[in-house]
Amino acid sequence: LFVSGAPEAIINLSSKLHNKKTKKTLDKKTLSKLNQDLENLTSKGERVIAVAYKTTKEKKLKPKEIKELNFVGFIGCAREIAFCGIPAAIM
Repeated sequence: LFVSGAPEAIINLSSKLHNKKTKKTLDKKTLSKLNQDLENLTSKGERVIAVAYKTTKEKKLKPKEIKELNFVGFIGCAREIAFCGIPAAIM
């Protein structure tokens, strides 16, 4: 299962950080660093989504079962790129 969405929501659903080839428990220090990284991206005006995954054999999961994810990282996109091609009238 791969999940992307609002960083705060994805972080809250995650229990581990997938960093290269290892998985690390999301402790207070690691959560603080993730939140600092997120703040650095958003303070630059970037639009940010988070990405995580969970290994499961289930074909369908109920929303309440989507938890204990492995956090992968953030994807940042400059505001100018995020709204490229969208008419200014609807922004």
